Amino acid sequence: MSIEPSQLASLLTILSEENTSTQNFEVLANNFHQFFGKADFFKIGCALVTLLQNKDLIVHPSQRIVCVFFLYDMYRNDPIAVNPFATVFTSLINSTKEEKNQDINWNMPKLTPQEKFFVSQLITSPSKELFKKTAAQILELDAGNLNIGDFSGLQVLIAEKLSELPHMSKIAIPCLLSDIETYLFGNDEANQKNESEDQNAIIEAMLVGQDAPFRRCVKPEFIRLAPPLYVDQDELIWLEENSYSPDFVWDNTILNSTNSSLNISEIRKLMTKACKTQLTIPETKNLESNLRQDSSLILYLDLSPSKFSNLVEYNPSIAVLSLLSFQGKESNDLSAYLDELFKIKMSVHSLEVVNNLANKVILPDEFIHLYISNCIAKCESMNDEKQLQHRLVRLLCAFIQNLIRSKIIDAVDLQVELKPFCIEFSAIREANQLYRTLTN
Repeated sequence: MSIEPSQLASLLTILSEENTSTQNFEVLANNFHQFFGKADFFKIGCALVTLLQNKDLIVHPSQRIVCVFFLYDMYRNDPIAVNPFATVFTSLINSTKEEKNQDINWNMPKLTPQEKFFVSQLITSPSKELFKKTAAQILELDAGNLNIGDFSGLQVLIAEKLSELPHMSKIAIPCLLSDIETYLFGNDEANQKNESEDQNAIIEAMLVGQDAPFRRCVKPEFIRLAPPLYVDQDELIWLEENSYSPDFVWDNTILNSTNSSLNISEIRKLMTKACKTQLTIPETKNLESNLRQDSSLILYLDLSPSKFSNLVEYNPSIAVLSLLSFQGKESNDLSAYLDELFKIKMSVHSLEVVNNLANKVILPDEFIHLYISNCIAKCESMNDEKQLQHRLVRLLCAFIQNLIRSKIIDAVDLQVELKPFCIEFSAIREANQLYRTLTN
């Protein structure tokens, strides 16, 4: 009962956002039956239920509606109570908004009124006119004019059927756990297209194979009392050391700020945006005020060293505040961000960040000396761009003058390297001023 990679590829093609939004249910059903026969229905249905339980894998509502439709369509010739996925339909209609502390795993998604109406029509009074519509048309229905049919009879039949099953068959739980970060903060819509390949890889890892994770479950061991053993007085007793196995508990507060009044989801989105483009003044003030209010927020904003270079170029003030927030945090090594700062191309923003850091924290002397040497080499290599070269030379000289005046660096340590640099660019006023500072 394993799903082949080719079968999964066909299913994901049918369930693509483009197909589910533009094709009506009859066309989708015909495409589905071209790839899957009756022998495949149950395993494909189990796979669809798994996708519904993981909202980060089925993102668009049209995809969700089509998944539910396929669960119905595979067994449309049988009474709805005989459908092996009948409990899915009733769970979807009865789904309500989850409470904050409710277990997030294995829950059916919360449906909109339009989606609930569609499911109720499937199990109470399906019509050909309904199947000629597209999922997009269903989602556009006026919620105020929709009435969910009575399906209490189906609930009674399901309850009677479940009561006949042994208790041991009703207490297993799936092996798959939802991603708590996606559950709390949702998907970043801007990155959904970039993450589609990763989603398909995750779905394939979950559903493909003879022993695929979606087919496994965890259930308590059926305890059987061991029969008493006859022990002779002269028999040697074997002693076994008891092994200690600690229990693992999920920490639901791992992504929560120490300050409950802050909206971490919004702050994360702002930081992600800050690494891609320049923030507006209100957005910059909002992010900076939150970081000043609670510096521990920086640990939950997914600011890796690889993203830091973009943050410096687009929002240098936030880059400085982020590095200051990392100070004293055991889970982050500030040197990794300084190494990334050293690799950044010399610019006004990178000089601004290093200058502000040097005035607010004690930077390693080795880092400052290497950074200045790197900037000198950059200026000397720009002979083909005289205007830009002179501008960067003025900025670098002013930057070094400020470090010397603030006693952050000792001019004596850099004389050997700086004097030739000042002489080479003696036509620039700032270079002359720096040279006089070094000689004095």
